[in-house]
Amino acid sequence: MAGLPLLVVLAVLAAAGASLAVQVVRGRVRSADLPLPVAAARARGTRWSAAALLAGLGAVGALVALALARRSETLVLLAPLTGAGVHAVTALLGELTWPRPGGRVRSARLVARSIRASAPPALLGTALATGLLVLAACVAGTLLAGAGAQTWTWRTANYAAGSQVPGGAVALPLLAAWALTAVATAAVLHRMPVRPAVPCAPPAVDAALRRTGAHRVLRVSTSALLGTAGVLLVRWSHFATTWRSTADVLTGEITDGPLAALAGPVVTAGLLLVLAGAVVLLLPARGLRSAPRAVAA
Repeated sequence: MAGLPLLVVLAVLAAAGASLAVQVVRGRVRSADLPLPVAAARARGTRWSAAALLAGLGAVGALVALALARRSETLVLLAPLTGAGVHAVTALLGELTWPRPGGRVRSARLVARSIRASAPPALLGTALATGLLVLAACVAGTLLAGAGAQTWTWRTANYAAGSQVPGGAVALPLLAAWALTAVATAAVLHRMPVRPAVPCAPPAVDAALRRTGAHRVLRVSTSALLGTAGVLLVRWSHFATTWRSTADVLTGEITDGPLAALAGPVVTAGLLLVLAGAVVLLLPARGLRSAPRAVAA
């Protein structure tokens, strides 16, 4: 029954996510009610989003298959961030090839845009926080365990502890996948506010299209970071679990160290991060919810 609270949280979050998805789909403006340039821009964004998802899933599938063939836990750990990085690179290609307005006479609105205006603040903040957590776990594991080791042992006269940490053999490839995801996602978010505006689209509609694109990229990267951070927390929890007192030599008793009580909460936090990553991955973008008259040319 220890896992009952986690199952309850999972059920509540799943129900909330399903309800939100239904509300978003119901409020979505039909393509027939949009001006042709706006409908074309939204369709193009959907196609590139699907292509990015397929590319990311292909990268994850390839790594998982290779991990099963080689029985490598490292490749499994690399899969989420590698898939997110490939997804972000594919999305960046879509942004770089965004069509420019044609014709001899062109007009442009002077609108101040920024990353914070396009990217959802909650997703952006979560991605930054979990990205720093993954970075800290990898750097600490490399420094403590060494280049090839996967365990770190700490010992004093009275206490001893050991932990499964990501040493250099795991941390360096993981940092490479982390860097790919971070750089590609940042490039997409920087490109999103400055891409050409959609012709015949009011400022609010054009901004909604940008927010949708940023949401689609950021949710995948954030989900991968959350899942990876959760797994790393579970691995680091072994340090608290194995911290034992070695002072009672005569009696043969072994007393838990002062950090042993943290093992359970750390594991729970790691599992909740993995769960949150799954929920974020399914979180739909808000999209265009304006009335037809608001998007008329």
